[in-house]
Amino acid sequence: MKLLCLISILRNAILVNKTKILISASKSTISFLKILKQEKCIHDFKITSNKKIIVFFSTFKNRNRILNFQKFGKPSKFIYFSFQDLWKLEKILYTVVLSTTFGIITHTSALRLKCGGKVIGVLF
Repeated sequence: MKLLCLISILRNAILVNKTKILISASKSTISFLKILKQEKCIHDFKITSNKKIIVFFSTFKNRNRILNFQKFGKPSKFIYFSFQDLWKLEKILYTVVLSTTFGIITHTSALRLKCGGKVIGVLF
């Protein structure tokens, strides 16, 4: 499942006040959900035996972060941040989600790993 499609599914589920949803599993989906769990945007997720994921949403307080997720770039033009560019983002209050050679990680993790990557979006 593509990440931008996953974001739309999560937004729609929040807008209709679902407490959990079932989505298909992939490596990128799992790593993106780990970031959302780490940032407390979702409560938890569970991988079932038939390659599906059940996503449990957190309280209403943190749901706004998924609703305000800003996608960057478009399929014809990607935005890349180098390691030097990420230092400029070190003291910001929001979380930049990157696709790197280490997988899908946040900008703070990319700074620790000293790598850059393609910007997926920003969690406000």
